[in-house]
Amino acid sequence: MQCWRDFGRDKVPDGRTIECLVVKFRESGSVANANEGHSGRPRSVKTPNNIKNMRGWLKESPRKSVRGLPQEVDISR
Repeated sequence: MQCWRDFGRDKVPDGRTIECLVVKFRESGSVANANEGHSGRPRSVKTPNNIKNMRGWLKESPRKSVRGLPQEVDISR
């Protein structure tokens, strides 16, 4: 096989891997990982209620720092 000549017998992808990549390509048009760069738990702090509250707090304390206000109201930046 061409793969064996190019990459060596040990580095050829498994048939199941190739099948998965073909399915992924047919469904999405890409074999790239959709979640790449989005590791970890998603942010849940940016809710409509928190945004509304932050706007209110900013009106009351417009000189509050970007770091200080979220710490004060116990939410992440």
